[in-house]
Amino acid sequence: LGQIVGSYDLSVILQNRDLIQADPLYVPALILILLGCFTKSAQFPFHFWLPHAMAAPTPVSAYLHSATMVKAGIFLMARMWPVLSGTPECGTLPPLHQRRYWFHILNHATFKAALFMSAGIVDHEAHTRDIRRLGGLRTLMPVVFTVASVAALSMAGIPLLNGFLSKEMMLEEAHHTVLFGSHWLVPVLATVGSLFSAAYCFRFIAHTFLGPVRDDYPHKPHDPNPGMWLPPAILVVLVVLIGVAPFLAEPFVKLVTTSVLGGVLEVPEAHFKIWHGLVPALYMSVIAVLGGLVVLMVFKPLLKAWETTPRPEAKVIFESLVEMAVGLAGFVIHRLHNGSFRRYALIGIVTMIAAGYHAWSTG
Repeated sequence: LGQIVGSYDLSVILQNRDLIQADPLYVPALILILLGCFTKSAQFPFHFWLPHAMAAPTPVSAYLHSATMVKAGIFLMARMWPVLSGTPECGTLPPLHQRRYWFHILNHATFKAALFMSAGIVDHEAHTRDIRRLGGLRTLMPVVFTVASVAALSMAGIPLLNGFLSKEMMLEEAHHTVLFGSHWLVPVLATVGSLFSAAYCFRFIAHTFLGPVRDDYPHKPHDPNPGMWLPPAILVVLVVLIGVAPFLAEPFVKLVTTSVLGGVLEVPEAHFKIWHGLVPALYMSVIAVLGGLVVLMVFKPLLKAWETTPRPEAKVIFESLVEMAVGLAGFVIHRLHNGSFRRYALIGIVTMIAAGYHAWSTG
């Protein structure tokens, strides 16, 4: 993009939409930026780095993974949207200047950070975060159970919590999106994605906190002091407050949207409300929630089928590609750089003759 407009100043790039989209380098720039965004946001098939990055202390992970790191790709897409969108090559890149996206990012940061810290508290108290060794914590850790459950239900899209509001707005947008000439492909994919999101939220609640108290925890858990549960509790208060009074978030979301776009586009007015009527998004949301409950009920046979089904592992594929690249590099180096002066001289002379002939024949 800097090569196209003659400047690497982002403000200059954002003012040259027509010049960028008319340049032959537009498509390579678009592809590379989208690949970067997908990788940074841990989208398939670049998702495998994220589980292996969960090594920081819980508050750090809550900040990095719920509020910043994986959102950097979304931020970059939004930042570049004014100059990259609106072309056939760009396809259905969503209009990120519309405030529902930033509303969901705000909501996601609240409930996801609360979930990170709740998981950290469970790990601290039970000395494990292996969900297979947990269960029954509802009676032993009632405060953490309440905080984590509200956050998880918000992420699952349960009404009167902030996750339901922005998810329904995004499902409504998906309902109106056409991809590859199909009117149903994006709505179906969005509903299935929401279904699995709801399923793992329900599993987190059920398999961590519900069920009988066990006698084989690595350490007998209990609610920690307020210094540990108060931070996620504050976030959960925001989850509920925005869920029942979403208009309170409007000024903040407008501020964020305006800041991200840097004044390049005018931010449209939007008002958040709890009830949107009997719209398709509501039915999609209901299907996702009910489907998530069904998945939870048949989780054990599904898990067994998943574990016995051969499937490609992205991390293994990535490491194999790295090994192939290293092997190719070694093959080339060992044949070109083997210490033979005769070979070096041959390569140099052939290169000079070829370059000279090219210059002479083309002027």
